[in-house]
Amino acid sequence: MEITRIEDEHLEVVWLQREKNLFGREFLKERMGAQFSDEAVEGLEKKGYLKDLELTEKGTEYTERLIRAHRLAERLLSDVLGLKNYEVGACEFEHIMNREILDGLCTLLGHPEQCPHGLPIPRGECCRNKEKQVNQAVHSLTSLQPGDTLKILYIQTRNDRELHILEGMRIGPGKTVKVHQTHPSLVIEVEGTHIALDETVGEKILGLAQERSGDQPPRRHHPGSETGRRGMRNGLGHGRGFRRGRRQR
Repeated sequence: MEITRIEDEHLEVVWLQREKNLFGREFLKERMGAQFSDEAVEGLEKKGYLKDLELTEKGTEYTERLIRAHRLAERLLSDVLGLKNYEVGACEFEHIMNREILDGLCTLLGHPEQCPHGLPIPRGECCRNKEKQVNQAVHSLTSLQPGDTLKILYIQTRNDRELHILEGMRIGPGKTVKVHQTHPSLVIEVEGTHIALDETVGEKILGLAQERSGDQPPRRHHPGSETGRRGMRNGLGHGRGFRRGRRQR
């Protein structure tokens, strides 16, 4: 039997409530307000998606795809297309349940872990297999070459300490960084400051790659050069993940 739109809405709210460890009819009714329907709940129970207002195995599998589609759509509309009212479009997109389309979109976006609200995006086979494609829209910092720039969209980490350190170095969503060196360490420039990052950190910084300006070849910092030696003296080498370099004057 087909699932109706209003039944989809009930399943999504049950999922959201479960993420907060809230269960039961009263929580569902409070969250849904006038949209709540006893008829929809009964229909979902008859179809095997709910039992005692909790998701069954069948309901979990179905709703996970709904949530995955919605949150991936939010990332696409917000980060790539720059739409402010991305919720409306995401609500429509979530009803596209084709796994191939979802995995393709997820790969295009660089397998984001969270939606713009910071909620987790359910993983797909493409994430577990770490699939990539040539025309990927969102790139990690480590996939770029010296001279390339990246407008940061999001940072794939839930480690508060890492985020705090990166924010202290002005590395965050909306910032544009330039890659100066990829080996032996990843060296970037943000707002006039050269910073060295471990590859494990660079892989978590994702955004839109921007074309190089001008015809000049990208400038590299070699450890053996004066610029490289000065950079290393100011903490641009590997070690503890990331260290601040000297602000360029």
